Amino acid sequence: MRRRPRAERNGSHRPSSVEPIVTGFKRTLISSVAPAVSAGPPALVAARCETGAVVRWGEFESAAPALAAFGTRLLRTGPAYMATVRADGTPRVHPVSPIFSDGRLFVFMEPTSPKGADLQRGSGYALHNGVPDTLGTGGEFSVSGRAELVNARGLRAVAETAAGYDPPDRYCLFELLVTEARCNGYGDVTLPEPRRWSD
Repeated sequence: MRRRPRAERNGSHRPSSVEPIVTGFKRTLISSVAPAVSAGPPALVAARCETGAVVRWGEFESAAPALAAFGTRLLRTGPAYMATVRADGTPRVHPVSPIFSDGRLFVFMEPTSPKGADLQRGSGYALHNGVPDTLGTGGEFSVSGRAELVNARGLRAVAETAAGYDPPDRYCLFELLVTEARCNGYGDVTLPEPRRWSD
């Protein structure tokens, strides 16, 4: 496969097909499970939620609409990859199909899913879009935070309607709450501002 000249990479290292995902998870998993994280360069950070708590997708979307729109587009394109933390502290990663509806971010999963057990135990999560090639075409987006198990029938109906498939009744539904989101690109896509947001 032809690689782009170095000059087209904006001085950035061009990742392998798995490096963006692994690197993104490494950063966002640490952010999810560690309470104290550096705010980063002010130019890359949007206004924070006044409460300092995790927020729903819609609240993040209101605070950083361009970044949220960029993330929504990428996460809706093919499967995304969710990382969680096992009870022994080691990470695991699984493909998931994110669902956006009513200002919320959802994922369905089997009741026996190991990642579901991690989330119910209080593990943080990191969610990263899939990348289509070794050039990182289209850019990267990752979001991290914690999840809540959804039992309300009305909210489940909202997620089922937006899912694009028929989730079996046995599936568990989680709402993914947001503490941090960020994006990256390799010269082929215009990145939104801010490129990073945290609550």
